[in-house]
Amino acid sequence: MTVSNSDLGNLTEPVAKTAVPPSIPIDDLIRETLMESKEAFEDPYVFSRPIRRVAVIGSGPSGVSIYRGMEVRVFERNPEVGGTWLYNDVSPAKPSVPSNRFSSTETSPPVPENGVLEEEVDLTPEMERWLVKEYPPSACYFGLHCNTGTPILQLEDFPWPEDTPPFVSHADVCNYLKSYAEKFGLYPLIEFNTSVKQICKNQDGSWSVTLTKVERFDQKVRIKRWKESFDAVAVASGAHQDPYIPDFKGLKEYNALWPEKVMHSKQFRHPRTFKDKNVVIVGGRVSAVDISRHLNGITRNVYLSFRGSFECSSQVINSFRSAIPEGVIHKSGIQSFTNKDGKVDGTITLEDGTTLDDIDQVILCTGYMVDLPFLGDLRVHTDDAEPSTMSQNTVRADGKRAIDTYREIFHIGDPTLAFVGFPSHLTLMRFFSYQSNAVARVWEGTARLPNQTKMKSITEQRQAPCNPDDLTGDSERLRAQGIITWLNHHAEFNDVKDLKTLKNYDPEFSSIWLPLFMRWKEDSEKTIAETKEKELMHCA
Repeated sequence: MTVSNSDLGNLTEPVAKTAVPPSIPIDDLIRETLMESKEAFEDPYVFSRPIRRVAVIGSGPSGVSIYRGMEVRVFERNPEVGGTWLYNDVSPAKPSVPSNRFSSTETSPPVPENGVLEEEVDLTPEMERWLVKEYPPSACYFGLHCNTGTPILQLEDFPWPEDTPPFVSHADVCNYLKSYAEKFGLYPLIEFNTSVKQICKNQDGSWSVTLTKVERFDQKVRIKRWKESFDAVAVASGAHQDPYIPDFKGLKEYNALWPEKVMHSKQFRHPRTFKDKNVVIVGGRVSAVDISRHLNGITRNVYLSFRGSFECSSQVINSFRSAIPEGVIHKSGIQSFTNKDGKVDGTITLEDGTTLDDIDQVILCTGYMVDLPFLGDLRVHTDDAEPSTMSQNTVRADGKRAIDTYREIFHIGDPTLAFVGFPSHLTLMRFFSYQSNAVARVWEGTARLPNQTKMKSITEQRQAPCNPDDLTGDSERLRAQGIITWLNHHAEFNDVKDLKTLKNYDPEFSSIWLPLFMRWKEDSEKTIAETKEKELMHCA
């Protein structure tokens, strides 16, 4: 999986096709951006203090390119870079069914302002469960292969090795990100196995970051807790951390009766777990389609249930759905986890009135929510936001991303807080490097933001340059162009000679898209068949 938008869309997509926003001509986009950029340079937002020390939360694709040339500390709760692509055979803990709007605020024992709390505890089964909950494995599963070709899946100025095949495994992507971190000397900046428990704003304008680090040794666990102070914080933890499970009618009761039958796709690891079972996959986007392909031929039956018509407004989603095997049974969306009389007896009722009985496993490929628990009282859900009780530091979030952000990056109320890797559209890994460049340049002073009033009005009026669910060469060029034009324009204004000129995707990028996709369908069938063969060997 390389697309960055949540799979949540399969639950909210209406039956009728919605109007798709037209694409903006790239020349018009450049012209509008230059006007916006000029105004920002002439009447910019002025930071109250110099930004010298920066905290970055996360070292996956969103964070791995943010800290070149900056004085930073990077906090990564996994033991290695890689983010979503870092595989762990241990499944994450089961999320709440259904999801809470926000999880509870992160809590930990009180930590002194200047000092460190350390303790050593036995590695008991209870401690193992705590570690899985506090340091959850990613959504990466055993047979996951990239569905985007390596010619277009790369960070700027860091091509894949020449002998790299067009489609690679999760391990290959992870190794690519490791190589990037090694080449640019990023490892010394990263504090691994470290979870950010809370960030809060100090009266002097700095940020206080509360941290917990764990180390395993000799059947023991060393836990270290402390605080650090920063001038700015970049949240690059990724949009695939906190599973989203809708509140389907009867699901809570169904899960209470048969908790072993309900799981989120983030917990999925091996197809062999479901051998000879009847499985219903809820969702119709990328992860749902891919998991259905892995299960087909191993399970007794695979049902793929999603709302709306099979063909939707997104070309890329339609392309993935075209790869669904004939053996996978397409069903309409879930109406309830009850029978037609409303009783929870194991029956699942669908929107077209039909039912599914004798289901052994429900896999909810229903996407993710952006929880951001470390923001604590700084965050508020949009449904609960009361302007009279909100400060300029308050972060409004709608469950998918922080809103009130300039270019979906800088928190307008306080631009010393930034978000990288939470776009409102499908995108590729390279887009995050453009976002990262924006953070680095604004905070180091080689690019400027509009004043807060202007940022707010621009954000309220800005239209998406193309369909958010498009993922083509043309759409990627359009999405990146605004950031590129702005940053390059300010580099010229500032007359910074040694600052690299950012480049967009080559126009020829669009011409390789279709051939790569056609190759993907063929290659993925082969890799999935190989994965199934390995899985079935374990079942013998």
